[in-house]
Amino acid sequence: MAKSVYYALFIFCLATFNINVATGQQSQNNSLNAQLERSGTRQDSILILIDLIEANRYTNPLQAIAYGDIAMDISLSYGDPLTTARINTSLGHVYFDMGIYYEALESYSSALNTCIDRPDEQYIGSCLNNIGKVYNELKIYSLSLKSFDHAASIYKEQDIISGLATSYNNSGITHCHMGNFDIAMQYFNDVLDFNPDSISQELRAYTYSNISKVFLYRGDWVLSKEFNGRAMSIYKRLDDRQAIASAHINLGNIAKQSGDFDAALQEYIISSDIFEEISHRKALAESFLLQAEIYIDTDNNTNAIQLTNQAMALAQEYHFLEVIKDCYLLLSVLYTQLDDIHTAHEYYLSYNLVKDSIYNHQLTNSIAKTETKNTLLQYEINIDKLENERQTERYSKWFILTILLLSLLTVILALSRLFSQRKANRILAHQRNILKQSLTEQQISEKKYKALFSQANDSIFLMDRETFTDCNNKTLEMFGCERDDIVGQPPYKFSPTTQPDGKKSKERALKMIELCNKGQAQRFYWVHTKKDGTPFDAEVSLNMIDLDGKQYIQAIVRNISERVRAEEEMVQAREKAEDATQSKTFFLAKMSHEIRTMLGGITSSAQLLKVTRVDKHQEELLDIIDTSADNLLAIVNEILDLSKIEAGKIDIESRSFNIRKTIENTVNTYMHKAKEKKIALYLSIHPKTPEFIKGDELRLKQILANLLSNSIKFTDAGNVTCDIAVVKEYATSFLLGIKISDTGIGIPENKIKDMFSEYSQSDVSISRRYGGTGLGLTIVYKLVNLMKGTIELRSKLKEGTQFIINLPLEKTEQRIEDNDKAAKVEFKTLIKYTILLAEDNLINQRITTINLQNLGHQVDIAEDGKEAWEKYQQKEYDIILMDIQMPEMDGVEVTHLIRKYEKENPDKGRTRIVAITANILGKDIEYCLAEGMDAYITKPFKIEDIIENLDPDPPGESKK
Repeated sequence: MAKSVYYALFIFCLATFNINVATGQQSQNNSLNAQLERSGTRQDSILILIDLIEANRYTNPLQAIAYGDIAMDISLSYGDPLTTARINTSLGHVYFDMGIYYEALESYSSALNTCIDRPDEQYIGSCLNNIGKVYNELKIYSLSLKSFDHAASIYKEQDIISGLATSYNNSGITHCHMGNFDIAMQYFNDVLDFNPDSISQELRAYTYSNISKVFLYRGDWVLSKEFNGRAMSIYKRLDDRQAIASAHINLGNIAKQSGDFDAALQEYIISSDIFEEISHRKALAESFLLQAEIYIDTDNNTNAIQLTNQAMALAQEYHFLEVIKDCYLLLSVLYTQLDDIHTAHEYYLSYNLVKDSIYNHQLTNSIAKTETKNTLLQYEINIDKLENERQTERYSKWFILTILLLSLLTVILALSRLFSQRKANRILAHQRNILKQSLTEQQISEKKYKALFSQANDSIFLMDRETFTDCNNKTLEMFGCERDDIVGQPPYKFSPTTQPDGKKSKERALKMIELCNKGQAQRFYWVHTKKDGTPFDAEVSLNMIDLDGKQYIQAIVRNISERVRAEEEMVQAREKAEDATQSKTFFLAKMSHEIRTMLGGITSSAQLLKVTRVDKHQEELLDIIDTSADNLLAIVNEILDLSKIEAGKIDIESRSFNIRKTIENTVNTYMHKAKEKKIALYLSIHPKTPEFIKGDELRLKQILANLLSNSIKFTDAGNVTCDIAVVKEYATSFLLGIKISDTGIGIPENKIKDMFSEYSQSDVSISRRYGGTGLGLTIVYKLVNLMKGTIELRSKLKEGTQFIINLPLEKTEQRIEDNDKAAKVEFKTLIKYTILLAEDNLINQRITTINLQNLGHQVDIAEDGKEAWEKYQQKEYDIILMDIQMPEMDGVEVTHLIRKYEKENPDKGRTRIVAITANILGKDIEYCLAEGMDAYITKPFKIEDIIENLDPDPPGESKK
């Protein structure tokens, strides 16, 4: 009959659990039903559930709690206290891992309460150690050490060496956190002095690991690594995967402290692989955070954000509150570094919200309850010792009485009773003093917890509905008033009439209180005023708390005026920096226009002279002029390229192109320079590299060109090699690897880290010998980052340099047909056009006119925009070469008038307008096409540039 009742209750509990869990868990629960029904007894069923709690502790903590609830219902129904204690301990472990410390304390405390009713010294010590670990995590070190010392005294009395070693390790860790390294080492050395047969290999390895941490805190990385290695060797012998992963974490911490970030990252990655293999979710999330911190230290914020988000996803899925809190804090730091103050502030608010949910009022109550049970446990143990002593004494008396003469029995018995009573009275009086002292300590502890309210650094109010009932001392200081000014007043009294968002303070405050009364905790920005009317910025949190069975609203006010002021100063500083960048951009654009205009006259004149009769000396001088102009143009281009990147004027495009042909053409461009220096230039493209891809062809060519030019420039003998291969392939994309190596002069090791800085070269003499601005590598570095790729520089002095780039590119099935541009140029040179040249610079007028007339075209000149508009109305032109910047009326204005005139006079037809601009940094190139022009030529230009941009259609055909 009893068995039938048991199974009915058990099936009911299990059915209730199945209703509450997700539908996807149905098959797992059916399997559990079958397993428990086969177990035979309720005790066996509970043991199965306890094993399931432990099995799911790291892999699925929410599932573990669900199993614990089922086990607890069965155990409580059939009155098995020791089994209930085991369930509470297992649940305490799960809650501890999740960061729900008040639930962990409640569970451990309940297990301890069971031990009071049925003393089990070894289990008592285990419960005390668990409670001490919670206090250690909360940084309440005094209570932590008290619990560990209590456990150690029990283990020492019962001669349980393994338990004593565990308590010593726990005490040592706590002293290490407190900075008492010598005391911590004493505890660990005491453990190592125990007989090796008395403690397990796992415990010895754990001690070595703790000693390693002490040396790490002291900065002795050699000894830290040595003791961690001892622990690692034991863990590997035992094949303890979790412990091995933790040892790799320690190695990563050692490497990080010593400044070897690459080694630290590798160790953390190894640990995360192991944790993922054994499904230890919390440790995996924490390992991701450690990797993210390394990326922050190495200024790789993209990877840092990605890993932090991975950790956040795991932590939120399994409710690991401490990890969620750390993720929010790390994201706040990351976005602060990225100057995204708004996002950083939002993450910081989330961090505070999670932190408040961990260290809440329930935690304070749990600490108080646990300490009370600790005191009662100590009292019960002392009473049991007294009873054992009295029982031993009674046995001794009976033994003596049997030996003594019967004649002395009455006298001896009377004296014995007298002495025994006096001793008992003294012991009882001593125990009463102990209990009184424990109660006094409890009262002191309660006062400490109340001090958290009265001495907090934030203003704390208690509200009953819509009025304040109490406040702490910080409130009086913050608002500059007396307690009577606060109590009984509504929350909006110390506020301006309206808030910065324009809403009335009273209405908004009542709305927030209403939401909080509905159980929705609130956190918001607020402007408060002191009693004297002085305003200050504040961050306000509202949440419901229970005090003596009554509901109150707890309001926490934090003065954030300094933070708001700092944020405003940061915004102003950023705006100033942006203005300065814009001014610099405008200046460079203006200078670019002027320099390019002059260079156009120089290069075009040199070209025209070359086609005349000149002797060898004159031809040599013309080559020098042409080369010098090209070099000057290259310098201007480098400065402008860098400025465009800094000004955010470069957008990475994604278009289909033939990557093999692009790379081959770019490398072939530098074959002539390599031959001039008598060095070999090799190109190797892996067969698996696709032919057509999607990406930014122009930026890829620019990266290759800069690196090839750099390698050829600094290589006097040997070769330069360009290797192209697919590093990693995905479903819709792949990672293209570019490796450019040379046998040049190399770079000193201490200069490598600075080579991507602006205007940087490894030696001043290098600039004098090889020339250049030192901007090429900076441009490459910034372009690679814009394309979300990575770049690495390896070099040895006098041996050569190697650049390794990985760029993410998209796959495509689209094939691009090649255009025979040479044929088009040849065709266009056969056509004679009537051309209007709108140009205000006399030199450019003369040079361009000569070039066009040599090609057989008829050319008219307009010296400003107004004249260009007038001549257009008077005569039919096939093409207008339109300078952008002209007096009277600029080229864009003239274009607007022409296009408007064409719409109003359809018979006129459309005239091809080609923009001429020297401003490649500003808006001209973008505007010229958008504002109605058909093409553009950048100054300085060559005759080939003009031919290339003439209308490909025969004259007059577009006007039909």
